[in-house]
Amino acid sequence: MRILLVNPPYRRLRGVGAFYFPIGLGYLASVLEKSGHEVRIYNGEVPRDKQEYEANKYKGGDFSRIMSAHHDYLKNLQDDNFFVWQQFKNSLNDFNPELVGVSVRTPMFASAVKINQLVKQWNDSCQIIWGGSHSSIMPEEVMKLPEVDFLVYGEGEKTLLELVDTIEKNGDFSHVRGIYYKVNSKFVKNPPREYIENLDELPFPGRHLVFKEDLYSPTAFSD
Repeated sequence: MRILLVNPPYRRLRGVGAFYFPIGLGYLASVLEKSGHEVRIYNGEVPRDKQEYEANKYKGGDFSRIMSAHHDYLKNLQDDNFFVWQQFKNSLNDFNPELVGVSVRTPMFASAVKINQLVKQWNDSCQIIWGGSHSSIMPEEVMKLPEVDFLVYGEGEKTLLELVDTIEKNGDFSHVRGIYYKVNSKFVKNPPREYIENLDELPFPGRHLVFKEDLYSPTAFSD
């Protein structure tokens, strides 16, 4: 399956960004790729062109700038024509995913909801899986979102792979540990999955799977 794993934008909506690799998504992507799936990581926190990089000084930003730009964040969050959302929609068209996985930390909740809406507007049949710390802490809140089809809680590497394989085979979700899923608009919680005891079983994070990798590093914008 073609799977797009998304790190939602947050600081970038405030005009402040940072070049960091979402390591959790890297592990998930490499596990999926090793099993034969076509995967890309979309990091919404990094710029896609030199003009944006230079305008916003993408070196992390200081705390006062991040907080003072909250008004910009709220405005850009609601603006469907804001370039960050346009770039994401273009990426959906370019990659044409069958599944979208969204990793959500609490500060990114609102922008993750926006990602949901854009995905379903693009293709209502594209299924959405949420994971990350917020999903594990507030699963019932997440499952009430109409666009969320599945939720992975706890460690996601083995769970996500089994869930994706089950979706691909139109299988029975009741046997997949560590997920929530919906039946007739109601959500079902499966038992938790055991922790991975030997972390050496996991492949290295898939840094090569970053969407448009050539624009990911600050060196991409050097003269």
